Amino acid sequence: MRPRHAVELDACASDLTERGARAQDVPRLDASPRTIELDARARNLTECEERASDVPELDASPRTIELDARARGLAERDERAQDVPELDASPRTIELRARARGLAEREDGASDVHEPEASPRAVELDARARGLAKREKRAQDVPELDASPRTVELDARGDRAPDIPERDVPRGRRRWFAAVGALAWTLALAACPAPKPTAATAATPVAQRIASQTILSDELLHALGPAVQARVVAVSPLVDDQRYSDLAGAWPPSSPRIAGTSESLLALEPDLVIIASFTAPETRAFLAAHAVRTLELDTFTGWGDLDRHTRAIAAAVDAAAEGEALIDARRRRLAALAEEHRRGRPLAAIAWGDGLLAGADTTFDAIADAAGLKNMAQEQGLKGHVSIPVESIVAWDPEVIVIGCDPPVCADAEAELAARPGIAATRAARAGGIFAIPTRFLASTGDGMLTAAEALQARRIALTEAP
Repeated sequence: MRPRHAVELDACASDLTERGARAQDVPRLDASPRTIELDARARNLTECEERASDVPELDASPRTIELDARARGLAERDERAQDVPELDASPRTIELRARARGLAEREDGASDVHEPEASPRAVELDARARGLAKREKRAQDVPELDASPRTVELDARGDRAPDIPERDVPRGRRRWFAAVGALAWTLALAACPAPKPTAATAATPVAQRIASQTILSDELLHALGPAVQARVVAVSPLVDDQRYSDLAGAWPPSSPRIAGTSESLLALEPDLVIIASFTAPETRAFLAAHAVRTLELDTFTGWGDLDRHTRAIAAAVDAAAEGEALIDARRRRLAALAEEHRRGRPLAAIAWGDGLLAGADTTFDAIADAAGLKNMAQEQGLKGHVSIPVESIVAWDPEVIVIGCDPPVCADAEAELAARPGIAATRAARAGGIFAIPTRFLASTGDGMLTAAEALQARRIALTEAP
């Protein structure tokens, strides 16, 4: 037979066990003073239960009465503290839960043992325990009244918050955790690829010591004016070759004519070397090996490419306004050529030299259009410079055949071609349609194209308006 004192203590332990089971997954930062007090009282109850568990008694002893009073006080204080859920179990609470589980196991083992009728005090304690359980169930979602700011922050973060109680972590270790977190963010950001530079974020420095390696850049740098010319430290070796350049003698002797693979070029310490897509590979390799900045001019198919190259060079030497002035002057000349198209009539023409015919996407195609000529190779669907036999030219029977020449023997070049077998049978040879244009203009990729177009238009008008 179990004494009434044991029955009452079992009821209190059962109550503690139920509350511990409900609160075991609820994190808290540390035990409140109220929890510490309850822990101490529960420890006293447990010690008393251990001492009195095997002592039979017929009636409540003075000690039992005292424990009853203590239990009643605990119940009343628990009722007042029902809305203050613990944030986390302290080490002492964990110990008490283990003891409560032990009590529950012993109670389960004694469940089949007949007990005498519960005393009025036990009935009262059972009722209080049931009331506490119901109130705790209703208040389980109510936030704590004495929650610290850290607790509120952890509640807001939910499962993202770490399971480390803040108050259990020394202040020095908290600073260490913060430093580690900051370092992790820094490393993560450093691992992100940097954005590629754009025209808006990586401006090209203005060139102060410019070396030109193409005839086109020789011409454009000179046309941009004295301020730009003063910063040119070298020009291309062909700048004075009248067969290809219209600037023979224009650059002073003090401007070195140096090839891109020369050590003398490096001695001038250029900060920009202008090259082209057709520049020799050894020149490119030489400049790259010495980390020399280059500006490459690529694609030469007509007026659009010429305008683009003009702007690129002007921007590199900080002469954008001068570059736009060159483009405006070029357009005025093209407009004047277009006005003359009404005179005479269009003529079917080809440009032929060294066995090659100029088709679409060539400078001659742009020149022919500006001069009022129809490029037969382009109309036949040819692109670029294409090798073609004389027999094909005879079959096409062009009205105009355009060739390059070296003054002052251009007239002789026309007569020689007109007398060549096969060519002599074409309309161009029979009607004076062999037009020889200086090669430095006909093969130009710069404003020499305008000079060639103006010369061809004049010849076209003269041929078509002749009686």
